[in-house]
Amino acid sequence: MDCFSVLFLSFFAISLVTGTAYHRGTIRRSENPTAYWVTTIGYLLIGLLIAFPTIMRKLRGH
Repeated sequence: MDCFSVLFLSFFAISLVTGTAYHRGTIRRSENPTAYWVTTIGYLLIGLLIAFPTIMRKLRGH
């Protein structure tokens, strides 16, 4: 996997564990749940989109 994919998936995991996302400041799940979930899902989507070509190559066996 690309290092940026690992980075964004790490952001996703940290966000889920701590309940805090970071985007132009701190977003706490308890204070602003909509912004928190949008940012957290964004971390996941960016990480998966970056990893997608690598995942597809491994599935195809190349």
